[in-house]
Amino acid sequence: MRRMHDQIVVGYVDYDTTVPARIDRRNAHITVDHVTRARDCLDRLSSAGYDCLVSAYDLPGIDGLELLDTVREEHPTLPFVLCTDRGSEAVASRAISADVSEYVRADEVSDRAAAVAAAVEERVTEHGRRREPDPGGEHLSLFFEESPLGAVQWDEEFRFERVNGAAEEILGYSEAELRGRSWETIVADTDRERVAEAVAGLLEKDGGTRIRNRNVRKDGTRITCEWYNRAVTDEDGDVRSVFSKFEDVTERKRHREELQRYETIVEALNDAVYALDETGRFTYVNDAFADLVGYDQETILGSTPQLIKGPEAVERAERNLARLLSTDGPDEITFEIDVQPREGDPIVCEDHMGVLPYDGEAFEGSVGTLRDVTARRERSRELRWLRRVVESAVHAVYVTKPDGTITYVNSAFEELTGYTRAEAVGQTPAILNSGTHDEAYFERLWETVRNGEVWEEEIVDERKGGGQYVARQYIVPVAGPSGEIERFAAFQVDISNRKERERHLDRLDRMLRHNLRNDLNVIRGYAENIASRADGEESATAGRVVRRVDEILDMSQKGRTVATMLSEDRDRRSVDIASTVRDVAERVNSSYPAAAVEFDTPSRLVAVATRRIELAVEELVTNAIVHGDGSDSEVAVRVEAGEDRVRIEVEDGNDPLPEMEARLLVDGEELGPLYHGTGLGLWMVYLVVNRSGGAVTTEESDRGGNCIRIQLERDGM
Repeated sequence: MRRMHDQIVVGYVDYDTTVPARIDRRNAHITVDHVTRARDCLDRLSSAGYDCLVSAYDLPGIDGLELLDTVREEHPTLPFVLCTDRGSEAVASRAISADVSEYVRADEVSDRAAAVAAAVEERVTEHGRRREPDPGGEHLSLFFEESPLGAVQWDEEFRFERVNGAAEEILGYSEAELRGRSWETIVADTDRERVAEAVAGLLEKDGGTRIRNRNVRKDGTRITCEWYNRAVTDEDGDVRSVFSKFEDVTERKRHREELQRYETIVEALNDAVYALDETGRFTYVNDAFADLVGYDQETILGSTPQLIKGPEAVERAERNLARLLSTDGPDEITFEIDVQPREGDPIVCEDHMGVLPYDGEAFEGSVGTLRDVTARRERSRELRWLRRVVESAVHAVYVTKPDGTITYVNSAFEELTGYTRAEAVGQTPAILNSGTHDEAYFERLWETVRNGEVWEEEIVDERKGGGQYVARQYIVPVAGPSGEIERFAAFQVDISNRKERERHLDRLDRMLRHNLRNDLNVIRGYAENIASRADGEESATAGRVVRRVDEILDMSQKGRTVATMLSEDRDRRSVDIASTVRDVAERVNSSYPAAAVEFDTPSRLVAVATRRIELAVEELVTNAIVHGDGSDSEVAVRVEAGEDRVRIEVEDGNDPLPEMEARLLVDGEELGPLYHGTGLGLWMVYLVVNRSGGAVTTEESDRGGNCIRIQLERDGM
């Protein structure tokens, strides 16, 4: 028998260190091995040599009752003291049914450490007496009669001798019906082999076993029962009697299976899950929570939210918890808070909070999930900013579903079309159809955008009031996360005024060009007639008139070319520059046989440029000849390839370009009243090269003349 003050080794499981520390300090004969998690206790149980276990009920992961159940499987008689902060009938009932040695309620004792120490000493001492003889059988009878659970006394062959009233109620048999019958009477066929092994083991040794198996009631109903069996031996070690306590745990088993399923789901969630007790300390967090805040679970459990929240976030959570606990409060609530992880910047999280179910006014704690919404908040901010940009855009914007139903229009759309947002949303773009375009036009449009390509083309639409407008329309397919097109975003740039100006200018240009060329040709004819008939100064003057008329006609043609080019799109394409230069040299040599145009080109060299790049090269070569020495003019044209550029060099022996013309060629400087035909030609060169994405430079050539260099993007085809 253990003496009162033999050294007692206690395994103590609680996230609070206060009570175990006091017990260890006050009682020299008690050694406390304190751990914060049930799993740590189970890991040490077989090797630590505990005389008694003490556990708090509220534990992270495995609670105190689950720990008791697990301990009883391997150590059915080890003293176990369960501590709770307050009383609970459900907890007390489960603890008794699981064969707890002592149940200590903190709200019923003034000194918890002293109460737990006394319970430990009493239960350890009692455990030491269990093997002592009990000649009168009083202890066994007390065990049988006072058991709140079903109780059975078996004979040495494990046949029924006695059952109490609780056993009769659970099994549906009376004591008289069971007396003398084998244990097999109430055990399901599928579990008999396993139960037989437990029975054999129990009869061979003193002590006890715990087993859960399926039983069969008298009416045939199958139930699951948990059995606590104890063999009592005499001083010679022979089994004197076998007693069993048992309870129907069918519902508890179902609840536990459900709980395990829920725990599996919780652990698999991407969201961080937490549980707090009524004092505001963490009792559970999943792996996702630990990953989110950067602390391990051992650090988190038992701590308060101040570990990961600043004062403002804590206050907000407490305000929302108060709302949940109020009489007319919601069942759950969602709000945003800033979580401060162990390292790094605060994380914006969405906290979805609820309270644990409780009876009466005894608040049990709260549960919730945290979801990192930092990216979502940033996206929301960007979307709000983007919406303001779109709303304030000067161009019309509308968005449709894949079937063409309009879901959004901006203010510019309302102003351009005359349709309000309420009138347009829910309709299709067909409300703008002016009838100008045929069915084939719209078939091409839909085929393009449904293939994921951007549509860009001019369209003539009709306003609500009946007037038409011309727009440059861009339709962009917008794909969702799955890659499927979810929306089409359309942008319309109103070019009605520009198109009207172009029509008027075109008419004016054609009228002036026709009349001007006719009148100039008449003047030229008169001048040629005078030059052929007159002599001396009159003939020379008439010749100058002819030349000046030719210059004006040439300038008019170049002006027409520039105007046409400016109305065109910048359609850059692949151009074989080597072939282009050879063609230009051949034409210029034919037009100016007295001059000499030499060229040096590779067989093929492709650049990216507009189709009018040939016109620019020809203008530079012709300009060099016209402003040279006539029959002695020599012009060299070279084409060279760089790593990512193509260079075209036009070199002559003429006087240097005037500064005004050089600036016009290189920078496209604004034409002034002093510019003449040559200036217009050089400006045309600048425009062609600029619209091709290239650049023009000038420098003095090795021959003392001009070297004009065009650089274009090399095509990688």
